[in-house]
Amino acid sequence: HSSPLTLICMHPDAKKKTNGLAPVTSEVINTILNDPPYWRLKQIVMTVKFIANAVGNLELRQASLADCMLELLHCAKQMSQLACKQDYHVGFWLHARSVFNHRFHTMNTEVHSLALFLHPMCRKLAVTQVAKGRSLTFMVKIALGIAKCWKWDIMMAKKLSDDLQAYNQSVASFADGQADGLSWWQNLPINSEIHPLKAFAVTILSIVGHADEVERTFSDLSTTQSARQCNLSVETFETFGKICANLRHHSVIKATEAGKSTRHRHAHMHTHEEVGIAVETTQDLEA
Repeated sequence: HSSPLTLICMHPDAKKKTNGLAPVTSEVINTILNDPPYWRLKQIVMTVKFIANAVGNLELRQASLADCMLELLHCAKQMSQLACKQDYHVGFWLHARSVFNHRFHTMNTEVHSLALFLHPMCRKLAVTQVAKGRSLTFMVKIALGIAKCWKWDIMMAKKLSDDLQAYNQSVASFADGQADGLSWWQNLPINSEIHPLKAFAVTILSIVGHADEVERTFSDLSTTQSARQCNLSVETFETFGKICANLRHHSVIKATEAGKSTRHRHAHMHTHEEVGIAVETTQDLEA
C-alpha cells in the first residue's frame, strides 16, 4: 500500500481542490512522505477491518438494535484477541483498544442489551458474561421501565414480567426461535392481550439502528431543492419529501412481495440475502 499512497500524495492534484474533490490534508501528506516508521497501514487495516465489516453487515433496512448489539459484541471479542505483533506500533495498539473499550460502553445501552435478549436466537447470549453479564433481573427492570414510559397499567406490567420469566426459560409458546426475530414474534401463536411481551418485543425489534433511510431521503431531495431551484416554500418541500418517502416505502413493499431484493448495494456491503440475525456470529460468541 505504501507505493500507491506515496504516488497519490506526490501528485499535484492531491494538494489542491479538483473537480469538487477536497485535497489531501498537509498533515496526511507529511506523514506518508516523511514519517514512514509511524504510519503502519497493515496494522491500521488489521485493527479496524472487523469494525468496518460490522458497519457493512448492518447496512440494511431490517437491521435491528439486536443486530447492532451482536455486531458490537463480536467486535469486542475480536478486539480483545487482537495481538500486538513484533512489527506493530505498541502505542497505537494500546490507544485503539482504549478508544474501542470507551466507545463500547457508550454504545452498549440498556435498550440494546434488552433488544438482544428479545431476539429468540440470542436470549442466552444476552445474559452471559460475553454480553457483560447483564442478568434477567436487569432485563425485567429495563422492560418495566419502558412499559411505564408507555403508560402500561400494573396488570399489563405484571404480565410482561411473567412473560419475560417464561421467555427466558423457553417455556411453552416461547420455545425455539429463528434468525428473523421480528417475524418470529409477529407470528407467535399467542394473544398480545394475554401475553404483552409479544407486542413489546415486536416494537423493540422494529427499531432500526441507523438513519440510512433518512439520509437517503435527504440525498434524493437534493435534486428537488438545489442552488438552481430554491424557490420552494418549506411546506411544499416537506410535501415533496413525504411523497418521496411514501413512494419508496410502497416500492419496497411491492419488491418484497415479488420476492425481489430491497437492499442497496455498494462495494463494502456484506449483508447476507437472508433476513435475520447472523446466527453464525451468535454461535461463535456463545462458544
